[in-house]
Amino acid sequence: MRDYDVIMLQETHLRPEQEMQLQVPLQYNCLALSRPQTRDFMHGGAGLLTIYRSDLALMDVTPAYQHEFIAVRIGDAVLLSVYLPPPSSPWLENYVQPVEQSLRELVHHFVEVQGLRLIAMGDFNARVGTLSLGESRYSPDSIVTARGRHIIQTGAMYGLQLLNGTKCYDEPRSVTRWLS
Repeated sequence: MRDYDVIMLQETHLRPEQEMQLQVPLQYNCLALSRPQTRDFMHGGAGLLTIYRSDLALMDVTPAYQHEFIAVRIGDAVLLSVYLPPPSSPWLENYVQPVEQSLRELVHHFVEVQGLRLIAMGDFNARVGTLSLGESRYSPDSIVTARGRHIIQTGAMYGLQLLNGTKCYDEPRSVTRWLS
């Protein structure tokens, strides 16, 4: 862990305030975002955790109303950790607007309004097949979902690049998917 300045994890399944019990090395701090428990959904699920070196000039810029994003600013860049629930998740019924729209608005805010560089990473629960934003990509998955198209469109609107499956990797990767 000491080799990294910032570590961003998704689907931590931390419940509210459990981050206080985490043991991180002395030179590190953490930010956690747990999905609130409700009467209908007793287990919070999802959750995001960012662990960072305490000597970094890092600022938490996560909007207060979000449960699916942690945003941290370092200089003129924002690291955005994303967890979008699967399209079949009952959690989506609790949202005021679609999570894809929240993502697009957040990207717009950081890139267009504040003029910051953005690196977004995480679990988008989207499939984009071999669609790309300029850089050619390889993917063993040929399926494109509606959310996948939305993410590609958002990237195109704001000059972002999808990295998985590009020459940034030494060899083609398999589809990341967990089935129970």
